Amino acid sequence: MAVTSGQVTISSASVTAIPVSLEINVGALMDPIPAQIKNIDAAITIYVGGPTVSLTTGYPLGPGVALSFGFIAGDGNTLYALAASGSPKIAYLVLRQ
Repeated sequence: MAVTSGQVTISSASVTAIPVSLEINVGALMDPIPAQIKNIDAAITIYVGGPTVSLTTGYPLGPGVALSFGFIAGDGNTLYALAASGSPKIAYLVLRQ
């Protein structure tokens, strides 16, 4: 099993693409890929969603909260994030068989 992981700093000033999307898009079409992101900040909420994610439309990830999901490779999906304040980090993990 191939594992890719990393961390990315999320901005409160502009939307940031989460690199997990780059890992996902290298698979074969219709290849489901499990992934997880986690807000590793101790105090700041991060909001995730599409390219126009905002503090009012995003899915909130509170401090220490993780989100597991699956993407279909090659479908062009990208996950974006915006911080409520400051510059917290998201950790990501992508699993491949």
